[in-house]
Amino acid sequence: MATLRQQLSALDALSPNMEKTFREAIDDIKSEIALREIVERLERRDHPPSFFESHLSTTL
Repeated sequence: MATLRQQLSALDALSPNMEKTFREAIDDIKSEIALREIVERLERRDHPPSFFESHLSTTL
């Protein structure tokens, strides 16, 4: 099986629209995961500043 890097490199051969659509789908998945983490922490009444500090560098 090809590595993620190899798969992403293969996208160069695809049309720009297809590559853009793929990358947008990946961004949507990342956003859904981040939202799920936020909801879980809020439900656990986790201290919000600690959550936002831990995720600030990954989201900016």
